[in-house]
Amino acid sequence: MLHLEASAALPLKQLPASGQRLCLVARALVKNPPLLLLDEPGQGLDAGQQRHFRAVLDRLCAVSPVALIYVSHYEQEIPRSVTRALRLAQGVGLVEELT
Repeated sequence: MLHLEASAALPLKQLPASGQRLCLVARALVKNPPLLLLDEPGQGLDAGQQRHFRAVLDRLCAVSPVALIYVSHYEQEIPRSVTRALRLAQGVGLVEELT
């Protein structure tokens, strides 16, 4: 599902940033965790890499029971599969439904 087959023989440091992130997600998913917590995973990715990374996360959430917590300072980085947001402002949190 992550389409990493072509990169299997390469050292991690030789992969583009988006490929490195996907390898780390794959490593995190090996033991089928109930929760995947990603902290600023889109940082350092260009717009195309971010789109691809979000699409992979959306597919992952659609086909597996894993719950995803996605931490970001930028709303445009949040995958569509994220349905609720906790926004913090001056130490106060507000939970809202995303559409």
